[in-house]
Amino acid sequence: QDSVPKSLRRKLDACVKKLRSQGDAEGGASPTKRGGKQRAAGGAHAESPQKGPTVTVPPPPPPSSGGPDGAPPSPDVSTNRAPVMCAWAAACCVRAGLDWEAALSLASACTALNAQSKGASLGILAPSAADGHGGALAVSGETRTVLGRLVPIVRGDGPLRAMDAQGTIKHPANVARYLERAFAEHWPSVWFAMCELTRGLEPDDALGRGAYALYERFRPNVPQGTLGWGQRGVLKVAFLRELARELCRPRRQQPKEQASAEPRPLTARIQEILFEVREGVSLAAITSRTQETEERCLSALEELQLLGAIYVDGQGMYAAL
Repeated sequence: QDSVPKSLRRKLDACVKKLRSQGDAEGGASPTKRGGKQRAAGGAHAESPQKGPTVTVPPPPPPSSGGPDGAPPSPDVSTNRAPVMCAWAAACCVRAGLDWEAALSLASACTALNAQSKGASLGILAPSAADGHGGALAVSGETRTVLGRLVPIVRGDGPLRAMDAQGTIKHPANVARYLERAFAEHWPSVWFAMCELTRGLEPDDALGRGAYALYERFRPNVPQGTLGWGQRGVLKVAFLRELARELCRPRRQQPKEQASAEPRPLTARIQEILFEVREGVSLAAITSRTQETEERCLSALEELQLLGAIYVDGQGMYAAL
């Protein structure tokens, strides 16, 4: 080491520190010291948070003024799909009642798992690398649903944190900075529009397949197959806000009197009658009890017979199966 000039040694040290501080493409996993990643409770790997006196998680961006209605502007943002899915998953987690830090961790893990599954389906990644749980479940044994996908989590005595398939815990500080870098000055506009869209989801439904189906409507368009892997598209924030208005538009409710006056399907009413009288009911009795014409009753009975719900005996008596 004495033969290495001090100036060159300082440059090498600076390069090593820079490499250690870089996050991964799915939400900020940082390379760790030689010898492996830092171990978390239960054998999971923990990402290295940003260095400093204390590790602070940047808060969600406040809405910035500029739009005609006081909302942030609605730009077109050039980006690939990973940060868009990560931001949407975080917004859905917040809508479901999770705290900001847990939402970031879950969103990053969900995005990583989705990318691995997609890569395997395209033949880019080995199938074992795309296992939705991999070694993570062996460590955790517990999952949380995010956008319809099961995400391994660790809880213990600390806050809820999520893991990718390799068992790497997603640190919320890294995820927040990843989103800030990905969207740059457009991050407040993107976050505002996504939170606006989640209001159209019931909190209990914000983490299900319906939320993922919404993501498929606004995610950036890229070429299909391997040509689109990792490619940039355009996230149209204006379309996000248009979807929010569509989803949150008040639905006209039918007056209770009108709703209660609507008759139930004739087939359902006939089935109820046949369940009451197990020994069989004649066509005349059915028409009398339903107050329907013989023609309509015969049509409904034929439909029920085709469904295998009823049968008619040799004496013309109908009975439920």
